[in-house]
Amino acid sequence: MVKKIINILVLIAVSLISSAVYAQNEEQLFTEGNRLYQSEQYDLALEKYLGIIDLGYENGELLYNIGNTYFKMGELGFSVLYYEKAKRLLPEDEDLLTNLEVVNSLLVDKITPIPSVFYVKYWNKFRNSMPVSAWKSIFFAVFWVIAVCVSIFFFNRNLFVRKILRLVLITFSTAAVLIILVFISSAILDKPGQNGVIMDPEVRAYASPTETGTELFIIHEGTKVHIKRQLDDWLEVDLADGKVGWIPAAVIEII
Repeated sequence: MVKKIINILVLIAVSLISSAVYAQNEEQLFTEGNRLYQSEQYDLALEKYLGIIDLGYENGELLYNIGNTYFKMGELGFSVLYYEKAKRLLPEDEDLLTNLEVVNSLLVDKITPIPSVFYVKYWNKFRNSMPVSAWKSIFFAVFWVIAVCVSIFFFNRNLFVRKILRLVLITFSTAAVLIILVFISSAILDKPGQNGVIMDPEVRAYASPTETGTELFIIHEGTKVHIKRQLDDWLEVDLADGKVGWIPAAVIEII
């Protein structure tokens, strides 16, 4: 029994040490990547940043820096790809949104999105006001407030206190429902694999998943598309302006 406990403790210690080593390596690579970026050695900086991802680490700031590096290297497609990846984690970061707007202005395709219904527009703005991780933290705080209020409500017989608690419960329950709706809509709209970025300089979209089909339109590197479905080596995609067509899966990188 004692030997078993010792083995478990050793495994825990090894795991903690490995985590610390990996975290240190990540920090060193990130610092070195930033230094190389500042000295305009973009290819070497990119190598350091991508090395962090190879270690299994990924965060908004890292993805943003990779997007910046690709932009400096003139790789607009990859720049859009990593800015969009970063946007999932930093939806309201002004520098990121500005840089994404700049790189989009340099793309060949100038796509005008179909205007959203006003309530959809405001809901998306509300939903994207914070990353999902922040919404989760708020939800847990709201949940505990509700739990405490419910406990006090059932054990306190003071009518005035119960009236106040009822109002608090209504308010926080409404907040909890809104946050749950945020989770649901984010899971549907921001599900990984539903959007991608065109990587080839020029791609032809067809009415059917074959190059012998009717050609519908042409899109270019850096254009973001929504993936509707896949059939073998073809993807049916739609653009922000409503166009729909089939393109080869090999020409796209998934966000």
